[in-house]
Amino acid sequence: MRPLSTRVFEMDASYDEIMKNIDTHEDLKQMKSLVMETKVVYIIYRGGETNAVIMMNLGNGFHVSIQSCPKNTTLKTNPDFLYALCYGF
Repeated sequence: MRPLSTRVFEMDASYDEIMKNIDTHEDLKQMKSLVMETKVVYIIYRGGETNAVIMMNLGNGFHVSIQSCPKNTTLKTNPDFLYALCYGF
């Protein structure tokens, strides 16, 4: 399955920092809004890492967590960047 969109960010934020700043960081606020309005899922990960931040609407509200995504390591990515993949279902 291909993502609907892919965004690349050059920043050194940790996954915990991303989760803490979803309601204050402009790009993260926009992603959360799309998740709630259109029920897309965002996967945000640092290049080469096996974990990712998952943002989704579970039907009863917004949910964000860090999950194992080992297939991320097979993608050609740079550890200096964060990648945000948007999927629709």
